[in-house]
Amino acid sequence: MRMKDRVTVLACPSASSSRKLKLAVVGKSKNPRCLKNVNGSAHYLYQKNARMDSHLFSKCFLDIFVPSVKSWQEKANLNGALLLFDNCPAHPGTDFLKSGNIQCLFLPPNTTSLLQPMDQGVLESLKRRHRKKLNRKLLFEGESASTVSILESWKSVNIKDCIYMMSEAWESTPQLTKLAKTCAEFFNWRR
Repeated sequence: MRMKDRVTVLACPSASSSRKLKLAVVGKSKNPRCLKNVNGSAHYLYQKNARMDSHLFSKCFLDIFVPSVKSWQEKANLNGALLLFDNCPAHPGTDFLKSGNIQCLFLPPNTTSLLQPMDQGVLESLKRRHRKKLNRKLLFEGESASTVSILESWKSVNIKDCIYMMSEAWESTPQLTKLAKTCAEFFNWRR
């Protein structure tokens, strides 16, 4: 990856934090060579500018979220799910996000981060853990060979490395108790 390469990451935990779906990572390349014959620790999608848009989000909802949630519902003997959204332009309207007993709810515009579940430390923790993994990789590779500088190590990081580090960071994100508490209070759920 070059210094200015970017990816977009979509993270989705359950409100109780008992389940985290695999991350969806959006990159610029349609078929990155480094991802050939790699078991997916995350879902890889592509977009020319590596950003989420409403078409790609609908695809994530229908091809990733719905099957994962339905499978989990069957195992846990549950009968419905609610997906919360903020008012991001990349999120299509609720007319496009329907599937059986899975409902979508958009939070009101300009909702403070106090009401947005993913702003309750979830994304901050994910970013911090990813950054820590990246820094360790750069430092240890830079130390292992005297001729390899940290800058050269940085240039060797590819989308596969990024996905693995991000997935490991997501898996190591602790129980999302603050998220569960916020959702329970917001929707007046009982535990």
